[in-house]
Amino acid sequence: MMEETYEALETDCSNCGLKFKLMEMKISPSTNLMICINCFTYPGSKIKRIR
Repeated sequence: MMEETYEALETDCSNCGLKFKLMEMKISPSTNLMICINCFTYPGSKIKRIR
């Protein structure tokens, strides 16, 4: 189902796999993938993909 507004869209982070709103995502300069603001701010963090 399509969300009503851009702010309501959610997607998964390519690094940690957690779901974030699109407004909280950034483009990784090294991989050109969308990652969450947490992975963007702390690139060496211990958070890994959660399943």
